[in-house]
Amino acid sequence: IHADSVQTSRMESSGNYKLKATMSSDSTSVVLEYQLETDIPATISIHDMKGVKLESMNTTGQQDQLTLLTRDWVPGVYVASLKVNGKLIESVKFTVVN
Repeated sequence: IHADSVQTSRMESSGNYKLKATMSSDSTSVVLEYQLETDIPATISIHDMKGVKLESMNTTGQQDQLTLLTRDWVPGVYVASLKVNGKLIESVKFTVVN
């Protein structure tokens, strides 16, 4: 994962929701940090650019981070999406380059 390859898109959200992608120092994983307005259930999903869902995780608190190992992923652009009550709140694009 290249450090210059992360883009964030904020959807029309009401409230203080955040989703951030950070590369690991060894470029074999991406850390997704999230912050929610309150401790409400939310989902973070990872899709490739064809729209195929690779992973989906439920959040476990108002603020936390998830580490995804990407060393076995096909090089390309991926999208992490934060949904609250089924509504897309924010998405982050990141590029895997192995």
